[in-house]
Amino acid sequence: MQWRIAIPYTVLIGLCLLGLGAYLATVLRQLQLDQLETQLAGEARLVAEVVAPVLGTPATGDTGRSDRVQPLAHRLGEQIRARVTIIDATGVVLGDSDEDPRQMDNHARRPEIAEALAHGSGSSARYSTTLSRDLLYVAAPIVLDDATIGAARVAVALDTITSSLNRVLLGVGTALVVTAALAVGLAVWIADTVTATLRRLTAAAGDVARGRLRSTVPVPVPRSERGEVGQLADAFNRMASELEVQVTSLARERDVLAGVLANMADGILVVDARGTVLLANEAAMRLLDVVEQPEGLSLARVVRDHEICQVLEQAVAHGARRTEVRRTGQPARHLRVAAAPLKDNTGGLLVLRSVSQERRVENLRRDFIANVSHELRTPIASLKALVETLEDGALDDPPAARDFLGRMHIEVDGMAQLVQELLELSRVESGQGELHPEPIAPAELLHSAAERLGPQAERAGLALTVDVDDGLPPVLADRARVEHVLLALIHNAIKFTPPDGQIALVAVLEGSEVRFSVVDTGAGIPSEHLPRIFERFYKVDRARSAGGTGLGLAIAKHVIQALNGRIWAESETGRGTAVRFTLPIAARGPSFGMPVSSLTA
Repeated sequence: MQWRIAIPYTVLIGLCLLGLGAYLATVLRQLQLDQLETQLAGEARLVAEVVAPVLGTPATGDTGRSDRVQPLAHRLGEQIRARVTIIDATGVVLGDSDEDPRQMDNHARRPEIAEALAHGSGSSARYSTTLSRDLLYVAAPIVLDDATIGAARVAVALDTITSSLNRVLLGVGTALVVTAALAVGLAVWIADTVTATLRRLTAAAGDVARGRLRSTVPVPVPRSERGEVGQLADAFNRMASELEVQVTSLARERDVLAGVLANMADGILVVDARGTVLLANEAAMRLLDVVEQPEGLSLARVVRDHEICQVLEQAVAHGARRTEVRRTGQPARHLRVAAAPLKDNTGGLLVLRSVSQERRVENLRRDFIANVSHELRTPIASLKALVETLEDGALDDPPAARDFLGRMHIEVDGMAQLVQELLELSRVESGQGELHPEPIAPAELLHSAAERLGPQAERAGLALTVDVDDGLPPVLADRARVEHVLLALIHNAIKFTPPDGQIALVAVLEGSEVRFSVVDTGAGIPSEHLPRIFERFYKVDRARSAGGTGLGLAIAKHVIQALNGRIWAESETGRGTAVRFTLPIAARGPSFGMPVSSLTA
């Protein structure tokens, strides 16, 4: 912009100065020509007066007259330092101060001669072929007794005028150049002054475009000195300040929104009117098993489920929110899909929530009720049958009555055990039961359990062995509950190991924990059942294990986890099963007397 202002000013000043110089040169040349012409006219009249008597004297012929005039012309030319030419009325050159008149043409048609003879004076500036120079000719009539008898012409070369004019023009040109330089410099300075603030504005705008919103443009403090450009700079500074505030606010809101979306358990998908995904959080990518970046892709490509796409399409079409539960993905996953249109039909919003865990909990609740009902139905049916038998007359037969009463005691004890284990499991799971960890030697726990169930293993024809190093560090455990876990594991091993089999109780040190193992040589557990054997009421073979409640391993799992341990099973069909759990050694365990809820990971 500086040069768009300066260059036109410079060109305009240059053209004006050139025009002025040309005008001055023309005027000066014309003035000098007029002055010279006036001077030569006077000299021509003077020559005419001097030559008139000589030219008017009768002569015998033209040659004699020329002989008288030629010396006079030569003498007059030297005196006035100009070329003097004497011509008679017919145009014949009678004398010339610089050339031989006899060699010269007739001058009757020369402009200055014709004008002088016709009008009393004449002048002409032209190139002289005789002298090969530019000359100014001025002629005056030679009058004698009121009769024009010829013309006297005076001529000077224009070289003197040209050199004089050049000297004048040199001075004028120098003055014009200096003036032009000053004018151009002034124009550039003015343009620079005008555009300096604009350049700073441009630089500041570039900084703002690159994100440096604190860039400002200095402006004059007095408002009267600001002008339009200063007011523009002031407005720019206010704009930059307000823009910084708004961008900072938007960035803060964006960070808050990004934090919310990143930490939401629900998946969020924002789609534009063309079905292109504009935003997707990590939860949505996780729920939909999306590997590539979803932004910019079509919704159908991201969700890979036409039913979810239809939910959003219907919500946008009807302008109302829709919620549905869909089963999608491999492995199967249940999603609650909520769809809503955005304002002004600019797109739609999808909210995805996994309800697989809720479905699983609901299924577990139904299974739990079904299992409890099943476990209670059999003893209740047995009790009802025994009571009816007693009512039908078995009371009158004392041996049979005692047998029936014994069976009733067995059924009642089974139901009492079931209720007791349910209460125990409920307390352990809810954290209401309190554990009392204390340092206990692993060997002590294993030997105590082996002593209690040794006779039962003996009756089943099984060898029960204990393999433990007495030097193992003590573990942090609740004696009664850990012994109950060991008894449940050993009891299961006895139940499912055929005669002549073996059951081994093993404890080894692993880092900061001691690993306990109950290993049998029984039938083993199929691999598809292993992940579920610690669920409540889960039985691998319901027909074979009808005598148990199916709660022992579930209780064991919660007790071990409450003591900061781990429990798992390893099995191979036909070769036996090993149930293992770990307990932390006492030196690195938690404080004694902590409740179950505090110990559960």
